[in-house]
Amino acid sequence: MIGLVSSLVLKHVDLYYNPSLEFALMLCFVYIPYAFAEGIHLSGIMAILFCGIVMSQYTHYNLSPGTYTVFHEHPPALTAASKQVFYLPPLADVRETPCMTIICGTLRPLSI
Repeated sequence: MIGLVSSLVLKHVDLYYNPSLEFALMLCFVYIPYAFAEGIHLSGIMAILFCGIVMSQYTHYNLSPGTYTVFHEHPPALTAASKQVFYLPPLADVRETPCMTIICGTLRPLSI
């Protein structure tokens, strides 16, 4: 329901020259089903999933080119960055091995 409302709002409200407001409005339309579902003790993740399916079918045609770029080309970059952050903590334990302690101890004066 919220996905269809977002499509109608973005179709009839001219936000072409204000993409930051359009971006904020899209984020609100994504958060509203989650908050509503959690408020009535249902699954917020499923609400976001179905709202996303509806919004991908109807809403993205009404976005300005700048907002469309943000929503469709930036998520792969954010995904790659989050993968790096996710896999970084296990690598922190590598420094505890004797070999890496010697290497890190050798490189530490060079980094100062």
